[in-house]
Amino acid sequence: MNEELEVQIRRVLQHFDHAVAETNRERFAEHIGDVKREDFARVASVIAELRARYMKVVLDAPSPENMDHLGEWAGKVHKYRLAYTEVMSGFTELRHALERGYFSIVD
Repeated sequence: MNEELEVQIRRVLQHFDHAVAETNRERFAEHIGDVKREDFARVASVIAELRARYMKVVLDAPSPENMDHLGEWAGKVHKYRLAYTEVMSGFTELRHALERGYFSIVD
């Protein structure tokens, strides 16, 4: 590929990146509004609580002699794993959006 074509492609991609960032900023402003430091701290606290509960349930696995309760235990593990992973995934995406400048933190 020649250098002139590479420059044109970079310009087009920069234009798309700018348009995507601007659209994201608009949508965040429309749907989320201001994000405060305490919002991040609250979500981090929820993640820590869910992680601890999830690990507690895992550690409470029934012994081989008590497999009659395996279904109940597995249901709890699933519930806490799902809650933890979903909130963690959302938090990761929120951080990514902040790093991309889609919104700012306000105090």
